Amino acid sequence: MPSHSRSHIQNTLLLLLCASLCALTSTAASAADYVGAQVCQQCHQDQFQAWQGSHHDWAMLEPTAESVLGDFDNRKFTYNGITSRFFTTAGEADDGEARQYWVETDNAEGKLEKFPVAYTFGFYPLQQYLIGFADGRYQALSIAWDSRPKSEGGQRWFHLNPDETVDHRDPLHWTGLYYNWNNRCADCHSTNLQKNYQPDTDTYATTWSEINVACEACHGPGSDHLAWTELDNQDDPFKGWQQQLSASSIAEVLTPIPPGGKNLQKSAAQIAACGSCHSRRGVIGDITAPGNYHNKHQLSLLEEPLYYADGQIRDEVYVLGSFLQSKMYHQGVTCTHCHEPHSLELRQPGNQLCAQCHNPNQYDTTAHHQHPQGSSGSQCVNCHMPETTYMVVDPRRDHSIRIPRPDLSATTGAPNACVMCHQDRDNEWASKALAAWLKQGNKQLPPHPGAALAAAPNSELFDKIRQLATSEQPAIVRATALQRLRDIASPQTMELALQQFDSKDELVRAAAISLTDALPYPTRLQSVLPKLSDPIKAVRMAAVQVLLSPELVEAKAQLPAAEQTVVERALAEYLKMLEMHQDTAAGLNNLGQYYLAQGDFEKAEARYQRSIDMEPYLTGAIINLTDLYRMQGRDDAALKLLQQALTRHRQRPEIQHSLGLTLVRSGAYDKALTHLQQAAELAPEGFRYGYVYAVALHSTKHYAEAIREASRLLALQPQNPELLNIGLDSAMRSQQWSEALRFALQLQRLNPGDPQLQGLVKHLQDQILGGSY
Repeated sequence: MPSHSRSHIQNTLLLLLCASLCALTSTAASAADYVGAQVCQQCHQDQFQAWQGSHHDWAMLEPTAESVLGDFDNRKFTYNGITSRFFTTAGEADDGEARQYWVETDNAEGKLEKFPVAYTFGFYPLQQYLIGFADGRYQALSIAWDSRPKSEGGQRWFHLNPDETVDHRDPLHWTGLYYNWNNRCADCHSTNLQKNYQPDTDTYATTWSEINVACEACHGPGSDHLAWTELDNQDDPFKGWQQQLSASSIAEVLTPIPPGGKNLQKSAAQIAACGSCHSRRGVIGDITAPGNYHNKHQLSLLEEPLYYADGQIRDEVYVLGSFLQSKMYHQGVTCTHCHEPHSLELRQPGNQLCAQCHNPNQYDTTAHHQHPQGSSGSQCVNCHMPETTYMVVDPRRDHSIRIPRPDLSATTGAPNACVMCHQDRDNEWASKALAAWLKQGNKQLPPHPGAALAAAPNSELFDKIRQLATSEQPAIVRATALQRLRDIASPQTMELALQQFDSKDELVRAAAISLTDALPYPTRLQSVLPKLSDPIKAVRMAAVQVLLSPELVEAKAQLPAAEQTVVERALAEYLKMLEMHQDTAAGLNNLGQYYLAQGDFEKAEARYQRSIDMEPYLTGAIINLTDLYRMQGRDDAALKLLQQALTRHRQRPEIQHSLGLTLVRSGAYDKALTHLQQAAELAPEGFRYGYVYAVALHSTKHYAEAIREASRLLALQPQNPELLNIGLDSAMRSQQWSEALRFALQLQRLNPGDPQLQGLVKHLQDQILGGSY
């Protein structure tokens, strides 16, 4: 289970549906089609032996003398004034005495309590411990065991948030939602795990086939394969399995192929199987089912704070989003070309791994890597796959496998491998060194999408993003580029989004659809209606999401019967997906949005309120419930909710903005302006906050301030006619004639044939030049 930071909490809504599966009640194979690793062992002894002792084998185990690595010999660890104790007791069992492992630590009320360890979780470079509760929940202790050798700083207890001061009132406390094993991590640590969450009682009763990640977690249920072994005719190329996980050979990988060619297609099943757990994603379908990754998951794009602007890893993103950016993936390289699939070990040591495809006589030389042979700098991975350490002790490599770009670090704010290693040097030094090497080889660095993705939302951003979105960049880069256009709602943005509706890449189609929520509702409905029948579930769900609006019920009623059926079918599928996540605040918030769009205000309010109660540190449900109150004319309830939220979320622009709008409706204009101003200042690049503030200033006759705010925003969107009109009208009313002429000239450039503008510009010019103004 990952550690969490406060920035992680503030961005949990980016995960949307990222919860899944599990309170733990061990049963015999709960699904008839799962046969168990012991059965697989009978024919696949070598693979079984390789798997034993692997990270998958140790993903989760019952606590025994062999599986528990931590020191429970009455050891103590003090954090934030609380001293926790790890100890053992002996208990009676059928086969004699059995050791039980315990921790005495602070409970949800901040009092010391003794808890038995229910399960171990992982083993290297750290091991966590799960504590069970009567409601079926399992919580992961935030004090973990550093299982590295003592010579490397290991063999100690440590806290996963060492730089925080977490107590029982904090959402990062181990008893809270962020360390709840059931809805955070369980689906990737056991085989055939079924989450049986009961929303009426807020309890779990989950079953699984095997407690760890065993054979069928990757291959699927094995009963059909067993049946195949008994057949006289064994022509089935899948041998009874639901999917074929073998990768193309290295020889095939080295054969040039067009984009989307056979090697990439052949690796799709393996990418889907491994990527189901090794990715930052939301769950939208049955993750145990075979088939396209995007029918089961909604992959997170290259957005902050998950990634740096250039696509390098920042938060814990678990590999796939990085790997999809790499040239290797697009050539057909997949997971098992580098990792042995059962032991998970690297197939070759050091640079020999890369030499499977890259000629070492060319690349494993000082002329290429510019470092002494055999040094740390000569290792391919240290330049092309730099490490970031998570959970205090766990370094993980960036799988985008990229050229270091110190020349872009100042622009993108991203790190680079050069100064990550040479910590006594800076980006300028690294840029000059890299430029000198390139000059020696008469080479140039290729264009990089990071600069465009890092650009501020201004007049030049659209052109940069349009070029990216229609380029030959990886699909995840093009989809991210489209998402960046959410900051620039314009006719050109919509035109570009609609052009990408038929992209062959699922990520691009879904991202394009998400932009259409800026369209007028009837146009939006007609635009996305065909995508409600897209063959990929992630695309269909994106289409439903942009249609969730109070306008849906009436608009749907105007459709022909056949199209109404399409909408109803998509809504039913979406609801089923949302109901998978009723144990998360994000899932409840999304359910609230669903019921609001259906016109069921009572159910919507109940889901929003439960979401807020479950996770008060997230703001999405607060804003949505405020909007619901507004629609019902309950501004007093909205005001009370937002004032309560302000005590916890004073630095969140969306809360300040919503409070400002609520105060405007109640007629408290001066107070409203204060909160609208704070929202604009807290998010200076958030165009909507600034625009509403400018409108409010103009409406309350604060004309000079309205001109300043409009001018500030015009630096972001210099051709925005609404801003120009606010500036022009404010200048005219306050008799700032030079300012009025400036805005009028800009409007005239947008509308050169408008006779009224032509007359106004001429009048202002004549009067200013004549000295009348």
